[in-house]
Amino acid sequence: MFKKIALAAALTVAFTAQAATTIETFSAWNGNNFVWEWGNPDTATYGQTFTTGATDTVLKSFTFAMTDLDQDFKAYVGAWDGSKASSILWTSPVLNFSYGYDGFEKIAVSTPSLQLSANTQYVAFFSTSGLQTASRGTNKWGLVNSNEYAGGEFVYFNNENDPSKLTSANWDGLNWGGDLAFRMELTTPVPEPETYAMLLAGLGLMGAVARRRRKQA
Repeated sequence: MFKKIALAAALTVAFTAQAATTIETFSAWNGNNFVWEWGNPDTATYGQTFTTGATDTVLKSFTFAMTDLDQDFKAYVGAWDGSKASSILWTSPVLNFSYGYDGFEKIAVSTPSLQLSANTQYVAFFSTSGLQTASRGTNKWGLVNSNEYAGGEFVYFNNENDPSKLTSANWDGLNWGGDLAFRMELTTPVPEPETYAMLLAGLGLMGAVARRRRKQA
């Protein structure tokens, strides 16, 4: 009997570690509606605020729908205080994409299993700020006009070529309305190896106690 209980406990831990949540508005986007112009020399920063749940708090990736742009930018994730990114939690290396046609492409960015807090609002965004040169270019982003996602909204910032303003000044576009066409992939935290070791040790101790009781009975 104990072996079945122990096995069930171990399977429960493994299953919980693999649970996932997808937050997205792509299903509500018509594939054509857009907001623009993002890039140099226009608005440097576009993003989407989102809210974590109670358990799935590890951000694995986020995706936006954009038209072609041959310009350097970085992807960011920041804590959101309602008016700005109060702190930057993750920044990508310099990115650049150009796929050679005028339609929308879904641009996905993988984050290094970024641990976030439960039931907290964050902002994921792309910015050309700090990377703008004499070469100019702008593009369009997919937009859902309705407030499809209750946990956040589309935000933007005319911070030009100064990335320090991302956390020091209020962003533009607050309560602008609507959501970007986006997807956020989140999972539950995976227990540390020490946690697994403690769990297995605990199960072994319980098994030893159970065997001892059977012998004494």
